[in-house]
Amino acid sequence: MHVLVVGASRGSGLAVVRALTEAGHQVTAFARSATRAEFAGGDVTAIDGDVTDAEAVEKAVIGKDAVIVTLGVSDNALRVRLTRRASTARHVRSVGTRHVVAAWWCRRRTGSATRTPGCRWR
Repeated sequence: MHVLVVGASRGSGLAVVRALTEAGHQVTAFARSATRAEFAGGDVTAIDGDVTDAEAVEKAVIGKDAVIVTLGVSDNALRVRLTRRASTARHVRSVGTRHVVAAWWCRRRTGSATRTPGCRWR
């Protein structure tokens, strides 16, 4: 299975990439710094990209059998909980997830992840 992991460079995303490769899956790791991440062996293609860029996300989902979104806060969880502030904008997680869902929906509906007149997701 060819799986796209969005937010793959650290934390839970990195753990998901490692688990998928250990299970024998082909993985595309998509993150702002995917090419700098340490993926241990396996069949991993790293793509540096911004999840808030709809076109980059649309290109990344092409040819994938599944998508896993692991976008999150890169700060210490306890500090975020105590201060109620995170350096990762909520916008990145919400808009990014929306772009992934829209691209995947269009891919499943039309066979292409690119925007087409017949593919509108809102």
